[in-house]
Parts: sequence; C-alpha cells; structure tokens
Amino acid sequence: PSETETSEVFESTEKTGTEHTRVQLILSQIGHAMGFKIHIPASDRSKTYEDKRINEVVPMVEQLNLGLIPTMMRVIKNIDVLWIDDDAVVGAFEIESTTSIYSGILRMADLLSLQPNFQINCYLVAPDSREVEVFNQVNRPVFTKMKKPFRDSCRFIPFSSLTGLSPDDFASFKHQRISFIEEEFSESLMPSDV
Repeated sequence: PSETETSEVFESTEKTGTEHTRVQLILSQIGHAMGFKIHIPASDRSKTYEDKRINEVVPMVEQLNLGLIPTMMRVIKNIDVLWIDDDAVVGAFEIESTTSIYSGILRMADLLSLQPNFQINCYLVAPDSREVEVFNQVNRPVFTKMKKPFRDSCRFIPFSSLTGLSPDDFASFKHQRISFIEEEFSESLMPSDV
C-alpha cells in the first residue's frame, strides 16, 4: 500500500479502534449483563472502539482479589477478559485477532496447569477464518497430553457470533448462566474422532 493508504488505514483504526478492542468491549458487556464483575488488563481499560472507552461502558474490577499464588496472578491479570463471580474466575477469554494463537493458548494452559482443581471456562475468541488454526494449535500433543487435555476445558468463539449483537441483545442476557455462552456462542475444539 502507498503511504497515503497506510495513513488512511491508521487514521481509520484510531477513530474506530481495533477488532480486538471491539470484541473485548462486547465480551465485557455480555458478562456485565449476565451479572459478572469484569476484569481486563490495565493496559486495555482506556482503549476505545467507536468512541466508547471500555472502562466507561462497563465497570471494571481494577484489583484482582482472588487469593491466588503470585505466579498465578501474573498469568491471570493479563488474560484479555475475565468474568468474576464471588471472587472466582468463571470465564476467561483470550482474543486472537491478529497475533499468534499460540500465546493466548499458553496463557490459558498456564492458568489451568497452575490451578488444576478450579473449574474455569476458557474461550479462545478469533476471526472465523482462524478457526482451523485455533483447532490445530489446541490439538497439538503438548496440550492434548496434559493431565486434563486443554481442549476439554476450552472452546472456540468466532467473531461473527459476537459482532452481530446489538445493545438490545445485551439486556436479554440478564440472569443467564455461564453455560449460555457455551450453548449459544462457542464451538467445541474436540476432534470428531475422539
């Protein structure tokens, strides 16, 4: 692309925000509507999408008080979106729009390895076009040979299942359980022959 085209793309992104921020905002709104407290990394809280600053649209938990070991806290505080209920993480979302799928999977696998007895619903959220890549990475031997295979605790959410939601849709999520996300928005990462 020419310098003019590149600067136009940059200006457009600056005005609207990135897809990553858009999906972070949507997941925060869904979780908040469902009654969960929301945590996103400190570096993302003031990011905007279409002039909506995430921390102004949805109240955020700034300090995590989960009673976890420091190693665990370093991992968990950098996960893209956390849904918290009664000081326990019930939903963890890694959004992989352009970066390596592998880094998000590693953060989630670290989380599950450090706290194997916790029931945390993990979700990898990515553009629809990256579904095969997510599936292939999650089903690598390093993740399938864990005590509890990673794919048993993690599901895929394609961007398209979230980006078509309207503000009216969020109100309908009130009092839904976490299983609602699994049933309505996510897909299994289990191979069909397992």
